[in-house]
Amino acid sequence: MAVPLRSILGGVSLLGGSCAVATPIAMSVTAGGVSSLPKISLVKCENTDAANLGEVSYGEAELRNVCWKEVDAATQASSATGSEYTTLFQNHWGQGTQNWEVGAEQERWTAQCMIDDSLSNKWAIVVGTDTLTQINKYLRLCNSSSYDKTVYLKKEDMVSGSNSTLKFSICTSDCWEDPQESSGVKILTTEKSGSWKEVKFYNRDQTSAQELAS
Repeated sequence: MAVPLRSILGGVSLLGGSCAVATPIAMSVTAGGVSSLPKISLVKCENTDAANLGEVSYGEAELRNVCWKEVDAATQASSATGSEYTTLFQNHWGQGTQNWEVGAEQERWTAQCMIDDSLSNKWAIVVGTDTLTQINKYLRLCNSSSYDKTVYLKKEDMVSGSNSTLKFSICTSDCWEDPQESSGVKILTTEKSGSWKEVKFYNRDQTSAQELAS
C-alpha cells in the first residue's frame, strides 16, 4: 500500500537540487558566534590497532590522535569507502551530540538523495526512533543513483540521565529491505538484519606512550 509522501517525510523537501561536493569544516557556529573545532588526526585503525588501544567516546575534546574500526565485522570497509567515513568522522569531531549531521547534509552525506531530475533517482531515509533515551539519525553518501549502491551511517544519541554519548553503525552493502514507494520516491524504512556494523573509536596516543615507556 502506498504511503503518502508528505506524511512520511514530515515536510522534508524533495524538489530540485543535487548533492553538494564535500568541503573541509574548520569552524562551527555557536550561540556566541563562530568557534574553531578541535584539531584531530583521525584514521581507520590498522587490523592490529584496536587490540592494543583504549576505546574512547566520539568527540572527546582532549584527544588528538584517534582511529576507528568496525566491530565484529568479517570484512572491513574498502579503502575508498573507509576514507569517506574517516572524513565525515573527522570533520564533525567535537561538535557534540546535537545535530552535527546538519553540516554533513550540506556536503556529500545527506538524509535524502536527488541525483537528477528523474523521479526514479530520488530516494529518502525515514526510518528512525525518537524516545527519551535514544534518537536515531541516518545519513547516506550521495554518490549513486541507486539506494542499494551506496553506503550509510546510523548515528544514535544514547542518553543516560544528563549524559549523552554517540554510537555509530555503518553499512556498505545490502543495507535495506525492499523500499516502499510513493509519488515515484523510494522510501527506505527497514534495515536489513546483519548488514549494519557498530563503529568504535580508539586513542592512538596510548600506543605512543607505551612505546616511550618501554
